[in-house]
Amino acid sequence: HLDAYPVLCVVPAAVRSHWEKEWNTWLPRKTVKTVKSGNHTDFRGSVNIITYSLVYKFTDKLKEKDFGTIIADESHKLKNNSAKRSKAVRKIAKDVPHKILLTGTPVINQPSEIINQLKILGVFKDAFGGWMQFTDRYCDRQDSQFGQWEISGASNLKELHKRLTGNCYIRRNKRDEAILEDLPDKQRTTVDLEIDNRGK
Repeated sequence: HLDAYPVLCVVPAAVRSHWEKEWNTWLPRKTVKTVKSGNHTDFRGSVNIITYSLVYKFTDKLKEKDFGTIIADESHKLKNNSAKRSKAVRKIAKDVPHKILLTGTPVINQPSEIINQLKILGVFKDAFGGWMQFTDRYCDRQDSQFGQWEISGASNLKELHKRLTGNCYIRRNKRDEAILEDLPDKQRTTVDLEIDNRGK
């Protein structure tokens, strides 16, 4: 999808300048616009970079743009379905043809954390059956004493992994492919600490 421009990159603030640098390094002929404040009005770049902390402020304006691609870096930040940034990215991404969510940890604690990411990708209902089917099958859904569903559990995880990899999930490991060849092997170090307040 080399011509799927313009691109919207939604990124954590800490890596905003890194994304800008990499776009300029690898595609110097593309115009890169970076949103640095809530007063930004120009989204006419081939690539438009915005942080999670600002994206919801520009939801309507970004929704009007005909983006060819949306990229969300560290997409686990979108796990909370009701957070402002999650709602904003979901709304903006709805009509964008190409959606890419990047993260090393799509699920941190429980399968329910991937629901909003699957909604943003546009595969939640068709590939996973929607909320009731997904939560029943993969979140060990239980009826709580307050009349609400409890979906903090986990079930059928191998099946979930298989369905994710069959529909929308690509995992790249250093051992499987020639990626990050300059990255050293994982190192583990044990540090012994003296505990001087034991029993207090």
